[in-house]
Amino acid sequence: EPILERVLLNKALEALDRGREWLQVLAMPKVVERLASFLLIFCRDAPHEQLLGLQRPNALHIRLPMGRVDLAHYLGTRAESISRAIHALRDNGTIQINTPNDFDILDLARLADIATLELSAPDVEALRALRNASVVSGCSLHLSGTKGSQICGTAAA
Repeated sequence: EPILERVLLNKALEALDRGREWLQVLAMPKVVERLASFLLIFCRDAPHEQLLGLQRPNALHIRLPMGRVDLAHYLGTRAESISRAIHALRDNGTIQINTPNDFDILDLARLADIATLELSAPDVEALRALRNASVVSGCSLHLSGTKGSQICGTAAA
């Protein structure tokens, strides 16, 4: 079946793309870049209904399914480094820490800029859809910067 063949090929290509993406993340020299990339990927890949069900005004609320030690192992660093990176994101106004695994993303565009990930067109569309859905649900995400402009669908300043 040509349709089934095309679907399977697309799934294989998506899996290869995700693998390449994780290689990029793990090769990033700064832990804060790896953490920002992880959070951005988490936002992109999590079911929108799950994220939007937890909304707070002017923030995208996320709850990580793992602790900081597990997250550190996942990102190839130490728990102390993850803690410092989380607090750095809090200090620059990108996130708000509610509990150790529970965050409000206050500035999705800044998170994307810190992540330094190359965003593919489907990634930009997924984040744009998340942003648009969050606005509809009463959440107004702040989007600025180069990648933020991509997500908003506006020209970069």
